[in-house]
Amino acid sequence: MIKKNKSVTLVELLISVTVVSIMVLSFYSLDTFSRTQVLNSDRRAKLQNELSLALEHMSKYVQQATGNNLAAGNQAIRAVAGGFQVRVDLNNPQNPFSLTDDAWVTYTLAVNTLSTQCAPAARCGSFSNATLSLKVITFNPQIANNGTSVLINLVGRHTPGQAASLRNPQVEVRTRLVCGNCSIN
Repeated sequence: MIKKNKSVTLVELLISVTVVSIMVLSFYSLDTFSRTQVLNSDRRAKLQNELSLALEHMSKYVQQATGNNLAAGNQAIRAVAGGFQVRVDLNNPQNPFSLTDDAWVTYTLAVNTLSTQCAPAARCGSFSNATLSLKVITFNPQIANNGTSVLINLVGRHTPGQAASLRNPQVEVRTRLVCGNCSIN
C-alpha cells in the first residue's frame, strides 16, 4: 500500500496569505476611516458649541439693551468698525429711563478673535471683558428694524488660518437678536 502525504502547495499558501492580508487591510482602513470621522465630528461639535456660547453672550446683552432709536445719540444698538455696540444699563437697573448712566458693550472681531468689552469701566459693574472665540473667520452683524435687532452671521473654522476641509471643518451660524427694551417711538 502506498501512503499519500497530505500537504499544502505553494499556490494554496500564497492564496491564503493574500486573502488574510486583504482582510487585515480592510479592517485597518475601516478603523482609520472611523477614527477620522469621529475626530472630524468632534471638531465640528466643539466649534459649533463655541460659536453658540458667543451668540448666547450677545443675545443676553442685546435683550437687555435700552434706548430710543429716534433720538439722536440714544440708539440701543449701533454699528462700529469690526462689530457692533449695545447700550446696557448695568450699574443702575432701578433707573432704566436715564440713559446717562448706561454702558456700551462692544463685540468686535480682530484676527480671528471675537471679543467683548464694556466701557466706560465705572459703569460696567460685574461685567468682565472677555474673548468669546479664537476661531471666528467672519463676523458680519447688520443692524435692522430701526436699531431694534441685529442680524448675526458667524463663520468659524477649527484652524482659522487654513482652508476649510474634511479635517478642518467650517461652521456657519446665523441668527437675529432682538432688543426687548428698545423704542422707536
